[in-house]
Amino acid sequence: MCRRQDTGNVVDKLAKLLGDKQRFLDTAYAYSLRIKIMSGGGGGTNWSETGRPSTTPSGSGGSGDGGGGGNLDPCDVVSVTILNSPVATVIAALRPGDVLHVQLQVGPPRILQARNAAGRVAGSITCPEMPQIIDCIRKGSVYGADVLSVSGGRVQIRIHR
Repeated sequence: MCRRQDTGNVVDKLAKLLGDKQRFLDTAYAYSLRIKIMSGGGGGTNWSETGRPSTTPSGSGGSGDGGGGGNLDPCDVVSVTILNSPVATVIAALRPGDVLHVQLQVGPPRILQARNAAGRVAGSITCPEMPQIIDCIRKGSVYGADVLSVSGGRVQIRIHR
């Protein structure tokens, strides 16, 4: 296990091995809350308010010693996935940066739907975290899905609370 202040170096080394640092950081962001690498005191890579990782220092990091965690919320789920069964007339208007609303359609079967601001279904959502997201929605959590890319009928989204 690496110490917290070494996280930035680990990111740089892994990114160099993978060849694309921004793609690595985007992927790492998708898993960061799930695996809790970035929990605890400061140091390491910064995560901006826009939800995009940044390797530029913010000047406010602490010394962090690998501790942290504590009150981890199981509903703080972030997942990057592809929208299923996209509705062509709705996704035609989607652009990267748009935010869809994630809603539970009770069933059976239970379906997570991504809806645009007008309430029209853009498609359905499946991901490994789906049961956890459904449970959290039932407990009152609200989730959104940032549109990351649109290419023909393929819409990549990042689900978050």
